[in-house]
Parts: sequence; structure tokens; C-alpha cells
Amino acid sequence: MPLDVLEVHRIASLARLRLSPDEELRFAAQLGRVVDYIDQLQSCSAVEPESAAPLAARDAADEVEERSDRGQLLGNAPLAAGSFFVVPRVLGGGDA
Repeated sequence: MPLDVLEVHRIASLARLRLSPDEELRFAAQLGRVVDYIDQLQSCSAVEPESAAPLAARDAADEVEERSDRGQLLGNAPLAAGSFFVVPRVLGGGDA
């Protein structure tokens, strides 16, 4: 949808921008391409992805499961203490 210079001038005045006649011409073409792209995106927005989970699966409650592979997980950590991961301290000292 091409925009004309008058529409660009009106939009610029609403945004309190001062544009030269050359800028108005250039922005008319650029904004027209943006509007065309938005129209193209809107035509795609009604398409639901094929991989969307059924509603029942999305609303399923979270369940806590006990895992027996804690040792294996901790074995992959650079540093562990007992059954915990050891991470660098991240408190204070920063210039805010």
C-alpha cells in the first residue's frame, strides 16, 4: 500500500517531526513497504502451527518426579559439594 506525501506529512506532524520535502518522499516509499510487510504478516497470523500441543497437554499440572540420576547430573558439574552445585558468588561489589 503506497503512502503519499500528504499522509507522511500528517504522520510527521502528529509525531511532531519536521521533515524536508526530500525526506517526506523517501519516507513515503519506506513506510509503504513497512505497511505492505505488516499486511503480509497479518495474513499469516491466523495459521496455527502444526506442532501446537493439544489444549489438554498445555493445561496439564506440573508433577514432581524423583530422579535417581542426581549423581550423574552432579558428575557433569565443574564443581559440586555434597548434593549441590557450586557456583561463583554473585553478591555485591558492583558499581550501580
